[in-house]
Amino acid sequence: GFILFGAYSAASVSLGTQTAYWIVTGLIIVALAMFHSLTVEVDPRYIHWYFGPGWYKWRREINDLESARISRSKWYNGWGIRITMTGWLYNVSGFQCLDITDKYGKTVRIGTNDPEGLLKALQRAGLKCDPDR
Repeated sequence: GFILFGAYSAASVSLGTQTAYWIVTGLIIVALAMFHSLTVEVDPRYIHWYFGPGWYKWRREINDLESARISRSKWYNGWGIRITMTGWLYNVSGFQCLDITDKYGKTVRIGTNDPEGLLKALQRAGLKCDPDR
């Protein structure tokens, strides 16, 4: 709707305004493509996570992690990549997440629609998981 309305409106405005509209529209489309999903993978050595098509991936070595627990982010933490009071948050929707703490006390909060499955995958990879913490 936004793009069609903008295209209709841009036909009746100056060339500079049309250019600005198409640049902003392009940036919105790129942002939607980059952040439409969050994928989390666990292998015997690492936990990896990335948004959208995986243009940039984050990873942590399982041996450097201390613990993990199921948690919930707050509505005011938002979505995307954020720094919060508990550490970095990576999330695209909802509030379910896993708090993963490394040996140095830093916590990463990763949003997931299957926190139990992610916790079990980390346990299979050898991470100590404290569900009550």
